[in-house]
Amino acid sequence: ARYDQLKLIDNLRDKTGVTGGTLDGLWILVPESAQSTLPTVDGKPIPVLTSGQYATIPKTWIKGQLRND
Repeated sequence: ARYDQLKLIDNLRDKTGVTGGTLDGLWILVPESAQSTLPTVDGKPIPVLTSGQYATIPKTWIKGQLRND
């Protein structure tokens, strides 16, 4: 976002999980912003099309995973 490169995420998204696409799956982890329910980087929204393309990982799950390591 800082370098106006969010179009890269657009391009990757469009190649993921589609017939003839080059990627079977793609995960991009970004820290949660308390100011938005949608994923953002440097305050700019990450280009997602539907709510099926992003999820919030609950803090309790993360803390539980850290204890199990």
